[in-house]
Amino acid sequence: MATIHLAAGNEGPVNEGEQAVLAFLAQNLPDNFELHPNLQISVGRADLVECDIVVLGPDCVWIVEVKDLAGQVKVEEHEFWVNGEPRRHPVAQTRLKAQKIKSRLALMPELADVWVQPLVVFAREPAALSIAPTMTSFVVSKQRALAVIADPTLVGLHPGRLPSAKLVKVRGRLAIDSSIKKPRAKFGAYRATELLSVGLDRQWWLASQEVMGTSVLLEVIQIDPALPAAEKERRRNEAYRAAKVRARLGAYPWVLTPETAFNSDDGAVVVVHPNDPSPSLDERSAEAVGQSDDFKRRVVGRVAAAVDFCHSKGVIHRTIGPRCIFVPVNGNAPVSYTHLRAHETVLDLVCRLLLEKKNESQV
Repeated sequence: MATIHLAAGNEGPVNEGEQAVLAFLAQNLPDNFELHPNLQISVGRADLVECDIVVLGPDCVWIVEVKDLAGQVKVEEHEFWVNGEPRRHPVAQTRLKAQKIKSRLALMPELADVWVQPLVVFAREPAALSIAPTMTSFVVSKQRALAVIADPTLVGLHPGRLPSAKLVKVRGRLAIDSSIKKPRAKFGAYRATELLSVGLDRQWWLASQEVMGTSVLLEVIQIDPALPAAEKERRRNEAYRAAKVRARLGAYPWVLTPETAFNSDDGAVVVVHPNDPSPSLDERSAEAVGQSDDFKRRVVGRVAAAVDFCHSKGVIHRTIGPRCIFVPVNGNAPVSYTHLRAHETVLDLVCRLLLEKKNESQV
C-alpha cells in the first residue's frame, strides 16, 4: 500500500470524490509511493496553487486533479463540456499548476530536473464520456490513473527519474511551501469552489451563484482597515471601477465586463466577472498561426469592433493582448476581451496572428 501523508490539522480530502480516488490509489499503489492530499502549495510571492492530491513516486511528481461528474462529459483538446455546458478545461488548469510547482522545485538546483506531471482523474465513470485522443494521457479513470502512475511509460514518460534521495528533498520542499487547503469561502450569494490564485491584496476564486448555479470568477480585493479613511475610499472606488464600466457599456456581446460588485462582510470588495470557458488567444497562439486568413481577419475585426464600441461609449481601454481575447475552437463564436485585465498589446496580437511573430514590445 502507498502511504498517505497528512500534516497536523489536515483531515484529508474535502469531498467524497477526492476521498474515493485517494483511497483507491492508497490501496493499490506499491509502498514506495506517497500520497499528499488537500494541499495549497506556495509557488511565488503570495501565490498559491490548490492540489487535490500530490503523488510522489520513483518516477516523478504527479499533480492529481479529481473530477466527480455523473452526467455527459466531453473532453476536447481546448474545450471541456459537462451535460452540454462549457466548463473551464481541467487539463489546462492542472498543467498550469504543475508548471508552477515545477518552477518552485527548480529553485533548488538539485531538483531542477524533477518531472512534474498533471493528471485529471474521474472519481466515477460518467454516464457518457468522450475524450479526444490528445487528451487521453491527461484525463483518466481511477483504474487508468493507477496504471499510469505505477508505470509512466504508458503515457510516454521515462521511469526512474526520481530516486529516493531526491524524493526526500522534494518531500521536504513541499512540506516547507505547503499548507492545508482552506474551507471554501462564501461571498454574498456566491459560494467559492476553487481558489485560483492569491496576490498581495487580492484573490481570484472560481465560484457559483447559490440560487441559479451560474459559474463566475470572483476577484476579492482586500482593503487594509489600518489605512486612513481617504485612502480606503480611494482604493474601494478603484476596485469598483471595472464594474461601473458595465453600467456604461451595457451587455455588449463582444466585451466581457464584470457583472456586479459588492462589499463583503470583512470589508473587502468582491467583483463578479463572467467565467468564459473559451481558451484565450495566448493559449491558442500556435494553433492560431496556422488558421486561415479569413479566421485571422475575423478575430482582428471583432477586436477592432469592440475597441470602437468602447470608445463610442466614452470608455478608454488599457493595452489589449492575447491573454484577454477568448476564441472558441470552432472560430464561429465572437471574440471577447476583458479590456481592464489586458497585459499585452495590439501590436503583439497582430504579430501573433498575421506576422507569425511573438513580439512583446509595447505600443
